[in-house]
Order: sequence, then structure tokens, then C-alpha cells
Amino acid sequence: MKTIVINRAVPGSGKTTFAKNIFATVSGAGLSIAVHSTDEYFMKDGRYVFDVNMLGEYHRRNLEAFKRSLVNGVDLIVVDNTNLHPWETEPYTNSARAAGYQIVIMNFLPREFEKHMAAQKVTPEKPDAHEVPEQSMREHMADFWVYNDLLDKATIPDPNRHFNYRWDDEKQDVVRLPDPPKHFDYDTLITIAPEEYHTLKDSVGESILNVLQKP
Repeated sequence: MKTIVINRAVPGSGKTTFAKNIFATVSGAGLSIAVHSTDEYFMKDGRYVFDVNMLGEYHRRNLEAFKRSLVNGVDLIVVDNTNLHPWETEPYTNSARAAGYQIVIMNFLPREFEKHMAAQKVTPEKPDAHEVPEQSMREHMADFWVYNDLLDKATIPDPNRHFNYRWDDEKQDVVRLPDPPKHFDYDTLITIAPEEYHTLKDSVGESILNVLQKP
């Protein structure tokens, strides 16, 4: 069954490594696959160069590329963004539902804060590291856990904790909306704990193949 995989993780969780392993296994099985990541639009000569002024535009480009993959009937489409909030995933999941795709969320539980920060440092081995600032990382991790509640479809959104947002081009920032957020939309949830990462990263492609091939 045609499927999208939405990675959900704070920076430095290894989600892109999983996406590459899924790509290798699925394409090796003779199925079509596409990976769409907004981060790729910030890559310049092998380095990650973030520009907040282009964030909204690059997210739009990524979504449009994703929609083209749906139209083309690609067997498996991976959305390799952080996807910490339901409002970020909703444009993808709504489009996928309309195209008859099933939805898998791969939820990467965060590691210790220091390990995520260490993964952001540019080195000769990692010239494309993102160098996420410490305060931003703390905010990412806090948001991960707050909105992780909304993976449980029985959870009632808490108006004191859960908020809905949209991107504002003029302000180059998110703005809060008055209506409450929706739950994450998915058919299958795969949660990866930090201690499971190295074991699962080599077998994740087979796991996704099984989801694709289930009746």
C-alpha cells in the first residue's frame, strides 16, 4: 500500500540516517521512493547555511515537491523534517489522505541534551552539521514532549499547554491561532527510544517494507 513516513524528532536524533537506510532498502526492493527535507534547501556547497528569511519559502517548496511525488504515485514518500507540532505535519497528512496513502509516524525520543548539542558541531567528518543554538535546542526538546501527548488520539488538548500556529511571512515567525491544535494523523506509530537506535537503524528499512506490503 502506498505510504508516507513522517519523521518526528529534535535535531541530532539520527532521523536522516534512518531515512537513508529506508531509501536503500525500499529502492533495493524495486519500489519507488522519494525523501523530502526542507533542510536540503539550506545546503550550500556541502554546508548547512540557515536563513530564517527563507524558511517559509523553503517549507513551501518542500511541500510542493512532496505533492508532486503523490501525483506521480511514488510507493513510499519520506518527510524528513522535525515535525514537532501537528500543524507542521497537517499539510502533508491531508494531502496524503486525499491521494489514498497510509501514514506512518516515526517518533524519535530525544537523547540527553548534551548529546544533541554535540551532534550539531561542524567537524571535518560532519561539515553539514546544523549548529542549532543551545536555546533553540532547549525549545525543540520542550516542544517535543509537550506535543508528544497529541500522538495519543484519546488525549484532549490542554489549552494551557497545547497551541495551534501558522507561519507568518511578514513576521518571519510563527503566530498563535485561537483554535486548539488537532492530533497527529497516522495509521502506524513507530517509536524509537535512544537505546534502540543502533539496533533499529539497520532493520528499519525491512520494517517499512512490511508496512508497505501488508494487506
